[in-house]
This record gives sequence, C-alpha cells and structure tokens, in this order.
Amino acid sequence: MRFSLIVKASIFLSFIFLISNSALADEIYLKNGDLITGEIGTSEDGRIVLKTPYAKKIEVEWDEVVCITSEKELTLLLKNNEKITGTAKCTTLGSIELKDPKTGQTRELSLADLQIVNPPPPPPPWTYKALVDVGGSIINGNTDKKTFNSSGRFVARSEIHRVFLEGKLNWGESDGKEDEQNWLTGAKYDYFFTKKFYAFFRPLAEHDRFQDLNLRYIIGAGPGYQIIDTEWTSLLVETGPAYVNEDYDDESDNEYISVRWSVGARWHIIRERVIFFHLQEGYYDLTSDEGLYLRTEQGLRLPLIKNFYFNMEFDWKYKSDPPSGNDKSDTALIFGLGYELNF
Repeated sequence: MRFSLIVKASIFLSFIFLISNSALADEIYLKNGDLITGEIGTSEDGRIVLKTPYAKKIEVEWDEVVCITSEKELTLLLKNNEKITGTAKCTTLGSIELKDPKTGQTRELSLADLQIVNPPPPPPPWTYKALVDVGGSIINGNTDKKTFNSSGRFVARSEIHRVFLEGKLNWGESDGKEDEQNWLTGAKYDYFFTKKFYAFFRPLAEHDRFQDLNLRYIIGAGPGYQIIDTEWTSLLVETGPAYVNEDYDDESDNEYISVRWSVGARWHIIRERVIFFHLQEGYYDLTSDEGLYLRTEQGLRLPLIKNFYFNMEFDWKYKSDPPSGNDKSDTALIFGLGYELNF
C-alpha cells in the first residue's frame, strides 16, 4: 500500500514537472498539427532553429509554421524591415500576439508579415580565412626516400569583394637524388555585381623542374557565378579568356590565348566531421587542336581538435602536348596535417 502511494506521488510530481517545463518552453505549431517545444534560436535560410534537450537543434521550414509561443523576449524582423521585440502568444493559427514586456502593450501580427525571427547580428565588413597544410614522409631501409609538401590558402571576403591567395610546394628525394621539385602560386580577385554574379581576375604561376617547366604564368579574367555559398556548402563556376606563357628549359617556349574554365566546390558530407573539396581549372589553347592544360585538386578534410584537421588530397595535372620525354599526366596523393583560422 505504501509502495503504491509512493509510485502515484512520483508520477504526479513528474507530471507537474513536465507541465511546468513545457509552460516555460517555446512552442512552434506546424501545419500538420505537430507541436515542437524547446528554445527558439535564430532563423536561417528560410528555416527557424529550435534548440531542444533531446535533439540538440531542430531546423523547421518557416513555411510550415502556423503559430509560435514564447515567454522569452523575441526579436522579429518584418518584411517592411521594421524590427520589434516582445513575448509571443498564439492567438489564432497564422497570427501571434506580441507583448512589449516594458509597456505591456500588445500587437497582433500575421506570420505572413514576418521576415525572420531573432535575426543574427550583421556580418562584419570583412571576414578572413586562412588554411595551412603540411605533410611529408621519411623512408629508410631498402629504399631511402624523403618527401615534403605544403600548401596555404587565404580568403578575404566582403559584400562585394573577394580576394584569394594560394601557394603549393612539393619536394622529393630518392636514394639521395632529388626527383621532385615543383611549386605553384596564384591569386584571384572577384567583384560581385549581385550576391551570385561576379567578375574575376586570375594570375597564376607554376614551376616544375622534372617536367622541364621553368615557369608557366597565366593571366585570366571573365565572369563567375556563385551557385551556392553557405556555411556547409559552396559551389562556383567561372569561364573566360586567358593568356598562357610557358618557358621551358630544353623545349621551345610557348605562348597562346586560351579559354579558361573553373569549378570550385566544398561540401560538409557530415557537418563539422567530413568535408569534401574540389577545384578544377582548365585551359584550352585556341591556337592548337590539342592544346589542353588541366589541373584538379580534390580530397577530404577531417577536423581533429580545435582548428586542426587531417587532410587527404589527390592532385592531377594533364597536359595534352607535354615536352618530349614527359608523360601527359601527373598525379600526387598527399596526406598531412592542416590548420584553419577564421577571423
């Protein structure tokens, strides 16, 4: 009998606890009749974010929301760019009553008039990102081999400007004899006419001792289009004319006008866990039937601790008309440690 009373009391207290917690929690009502409780965060990309103790963050399409309730003060940005704050109460589906906690005045609002809930703070005028990768190997025994590779990228971005700088270095030695030595350095400037459409200017310089290439420098320009650019996904395409000048040690030098194209992509396969990246640049010689130069970089970044990550990269270069005695394609499989800094 006593045990039964204890069980009933426990159930009753748990019920009271759940009711009190749900009363303090924010509520989102959906078109399909579902009710989601938690803490309303921000609205991003047409979604409202709700923090919950059982599923961390839940993102709900704003078009699916028919009402919201919050005892905490919300900031609402209306479609006419008016910004108001207050606690929200669901009166009828499709509208809310917003109460100013200071004056106690209430205002009826239609959800159709809302642009965003708890808008994030405006971005800084410029943002900066830097990535540095370092890798290499030392093998002793039947074969003595040493390799070293490093790369660095820097991106500065404002609303209408984007500046990109890059550098790569690869070196190798087998049995005391150097058998790999190449480097690349480049830059790119983008001017955005709209959020997606921009014009670019692209200089690039390369050296590869064992491809007989003393120096290849390229200057290209043209239009670009940023198809997607979010925290988790980025995709862009570019095309335009480019001037190519190739200075060889033994082979005859070469210069030509080409058509340039480029594709750049970044995708979080698993958010903040596995990141895929791809870069492709191609140059087709308009003065030759076989003049094609193509370089690609693709791989995975696996975040480790803080700003460090493990980098796995596969680089491929193709030259349809290489100097005599050289292969048309070069490949490199690179493993290393990287560091990313955002500021």
